Amino acid sequence: CQDCCVRAHLQHPLDRIEEPIQRWDSTQFKRVTLKSMGLRVQLGHSSADRCAAPIAGHKTFTVIHTNEIHDVAVNFCGCREESFVGSCRQQLMRWSWYPATHKEPQTCSTLVCLEAF
Repeated sequence: CQDCCVRAHLQHPLDRIEEPIQRWDSTQFKRVTLKSMGLRVQLGHSSADRCAAPIAGHKTFTVIHTNEIHDVAVNFCGCREESFVGSCRQQLMRWSWYPATHKEPQTCSTLVCLEAF
């Protein structure tokens, strides 16, 4: 089910997902994203913890990875002091996502992708 798929990918939000759909007498696969299924990456917390004051990232947040360019829904932690949880940049870097800019990032590349190129 969709909810189970989202829960299973909380720690792997850059996985590629395919959803089977029925067409006439054969099966066709339609590309869907974890974002379109409802996954939001919560930074600043472990995957099991919910943030009491999430700060939504840019609505078109993009992460460049080795398998493709992903549109990702991101929440930054807003419930703790910045000195404890870190800035937006620091929260992204803890996920090994390198932000393209230091101010209000909306594009990142994974460190794995940067190392590959």
